[in-house]
Amino acid sequence: MGYPGRGWTLLVCMVAVSVLLADGRRLRQPRCPSGCTCTKDNALCENVRSVPHAFPSDVVSLSFVKSGFNEIVGGSFIHTPNLQLLLFTANSLDLIDEEAFLGLSHLEYLFIENNRIASISPFAFRGLKALIHLSLAYNNLETLPKDVFKGMDALTKIDLRGNNLICDCKLKWFVEWIHHTNATLDEIYCSGPPIHQGKKINDLQPHSFDCITTEFASYQLLKFESISVESFTFGNEELVVFAQPFTGTCTFLEWDHVEMTFRTYDTIESISTVVCKPIVIDNQLFIIVAQLFGGSHIYKRDTSSNKFIKIQDIDILRIRKPNDIEAFVINGETFFIIADSSKAGSTTVYKWNGIGFYSHQSLH
Repeated sequence: MGYPGRGWTLLVCMVAVSVLLADGRRLRQPRCPSGCTCTKDNALCENVRSVPHAFPSDVVSLSFVKSGFNEIVGGSFIHTPNLQLLLFTANSLDLIDEEAFLGLSHLEYLFIENNRIASISPFAFRGLKALIHLSLAYNNLETLPKDVFKGMDALTKIDLRGNNLICDCKLKWFVEWIHHTNATLDEIYCSGPPIHQGKKINDLQPHSFDCITTEFASYQLLKFESISVESFTFGNEELVVFAQPFTGTCTFLEWDHVEMTFRTYDTIESISTVVCKPIVIDNQLFIIVAQLFGGSHIYKRDTSSNKFIKIQDIDILRIRKPNDIEAFVINGETFFIIADSSKAGSTTVYKWNGIGFYSHQSLH
């Protein structure tokens, strides 16, 4: 026969444990930070000195008003991943740092208005893939870093009113972007330079900017390793030579004026080559080949056979560990200098005498 009191006691214990667990969850829930007011899913912070690190997990809307911090630093909201709306207004903000909104993958609305923002990191908005509406209205922005909106494909609205945007070459990318994005922009105007001052940025075209680009793009890929390269002109042709210590060659390429690329010209076999230095004297091409092992040598281009021929060895007792060669002309006479990094070697200047190169000066 059972004991009726035992079942009742067990039930009471289970209820008590459930209550304790629920209380524990409530105790672990972050409280509303000092200086902030929190409701069920909103938080408003006024006059705070920094971004608090913890908010109740139900908060999806967060606002900062008249706050004292001047920078949104990277990762400021890593502990509030559920935010959908974030607002900064009437603060003293002047800088948005790199990855300032890292972790806010659900953020849809970002308002940074009536602040003093003058600078934005190129990667400030990285990770905001769900952002629909971005407002940077009424700040001190004069330009925008190139591709600052890259990856924000969900954007449908950008507000940049009230800034002092300078419509120079730094902003050309933005004008190009305007004509390709699906996002709409409120009417914004150029504050300068004089040629564009007062013009509506939305109406500008990329050809409105007279810019000389300083960007270099990859043109031709040469799939080999090298330690140094030299360019030179010989016989009205443009050539380059690469020192390749691991394959033991000086590799020459010449410019193809039809294909507009470099093509194979010739090679000089060598051992642990560090420098292949071209010198042109009276329409004759000489190559000083500096090697770590086996000594260094001088080659001459034989135009009749279209080959490089070794004409001279460089004193192995002077040059033991070469690492650089420079050529120069003084009063019509040609010199080259080999820098040697070994203790027993000597950095040496060589001079052309009409037949070959001879040691002119040792620099200890």
